[in-house]
Order: sequence, then structure tokens, then C-alpha cells
Amino acid sequence: MFNCQRFASSLQAHITMHGFSLREAATRSGVSASTLSRLLQGVTPSMEIFCLLCSWMQMHPGAFFEMPEATTLAQVLLSPLALAINALRSDERLPADACEKLIELITAAYNCLREGRT
Repeated sequence: MFNCQRFASSLQAHITMHGFSLREAATRSGVSASTLSRLLQGVTPSMEIFCLLCSWMQMHPGAFFEMPEATTLAQVLLSPLALAINALRSDERLPADACEKLIELITAAYNCLREGRT
């Protein structure tokens, strides 16, 4: 999960540490001052802006993401639900809209059954 607050704090720290004004930070980063202002207020950046600013701050993008405790990437990627979704998405015979509807249905049913709701 993306930690927007951590990103905003890191961005503010980078700007402050280098003594940049908002306009100067915008010029140096390639991101408009108005966008920087919104990001400093906690607005989630687009992927393009996020990558650009991570590069400008010389920070790894992974520093701004968290996974729930005791969850590994392998557990997420190899969960039964993830495997089913990947199988559906890899079926070239299945139209994309039908695939997404099936995924929505299967996800809802899976979550209900996993939580003991029937």
C-alpha cells in the first residue's frame, strides 16, 4: 500500500534540506509548483510524477510502499485468488470485459467464503 504521508514528508524534507523554494524545486524536479504543492498536502501522485520525483530525490520507490505485517510478496502473488485471477487474465479467448466481471464475481465469492460468510 502506498504511504502518501511518507512521500509528502520525504518530498518536504528534500526541498527543505536543499533550501529550495517551491518554484526552485519545481524547476529542478521538472514538476510544476502547483503539483508539488498538492503533493506536499498529501495528494497521491501519478505514476509518472512519482517516478520522476523519486529519481530527483534519489530515493527508491519501494521506500513509500508497505505490506501488511507477516505478508510476503510470494504470499500475495501465490495466493489461490491471485493464481485464479492470473489464469483468467492469461486466457486469450476470454474478452477483457468478461474477464474483469468474472474476477469481480470470484473475488467477492472468495472473500465471503474465506471469512465464513455464505
